[in-house]
Amino acid sequence: MAGRTRVSEAALEFDRELIRQMLQTSASNTRQMMVVRRALRDIIATELTPRQREVVLLYWFEEKRICDIARELGVAGTTVSRTLRRGMANIRHHMRFYIEYDRMCLTDDDDE
Repeated sequence: MAGRTRVSEAALEFDRELIRQMLQTSASNTRQMMVVRRALRDIIATELTPRQREVVLLYWFEEKRICDIARELGVAGTTVSRTLRRGMANIRHHMRFYIEYDRMCLTDDDDE
């Protein structure tokens, strides 16, 4: 059981770092980052279940460990890991639509 938790935490750490990189701004991609930030905020607020939202915010934004979140919520670490994994899958799924929509809008702007 402990091995599965370590693997899950390693995978989650990869996702955490990926999100951090996506949220870093630079002069060359400011507009793109604004779209990603807005999409991430909207997805977390509207597309996640209340429990997924709570776990995602505790893990990504408060940088709490899975075992600490589990203790705080009174659930097993595997439950937190599974909830976080499902929340991230929801974010990835919806993020594609936001980014594709933004690309379509840019293409429409270029045509005018």
